[in-house]
Amino acid sequence: MYLYLYGLLEGANQEIIGRNDDGSWLLTRSRGDNKSCWVKASLMDINGDPLTAPIIHPDDYNLPKSPFYGPLTNVTARREGNEVIISWSPLILRAGDDSLQTPYVLQVWVCRNGQIVMQSIGSYQTVVSVTDELGCSEPSRGRITAAEKHGYTKFVEIPWP
Repeated sequence: MYLYLYGLLEGANQEIIGRNDDGSWLLTRSRGDNKSCWVKASLMDINGDPLTAPIIHPDDYNLPKSPFYGPLTNVTARREGNEVIISWSPLILRAGDDSLQTPYVLQVWVCRNGQIVMQSIGSYQTVVSVTDELGCSEPSRGRITAAEKHGYTKFVEIPWP
């Protein structure tokens, strides 16, 4: 759901420089390159234990910024039991700025089985429903951004109900 940076050829060697909490996504880079890219771990043949790589939290990783578009507007959220329905106004792009990929990305920290878990959600629509159970000691939260071919808009915090 994130912007495509570059493709990897089968057999390409990448250095693992970080991972998400459970190691299902790995932050990699080619040796000698300064650009990093997230790759789904299940698509890689891995030498060594990727769980020894440092955990990179979403707050610690900067997505490329859009120089042309401001943040999303009219971001709202309402709760219906364990479901939180999030909505926003669409980002209207100029001709040629569409990334041809998922236009909206939500990063949410929600309660599941008494634990806060982070989830990235891609959406083509301007409404998303997220399961957020009761019973966690810390509050749930979320943020949203939009993608265009040059980068991402500034994140907007979702007013969590």
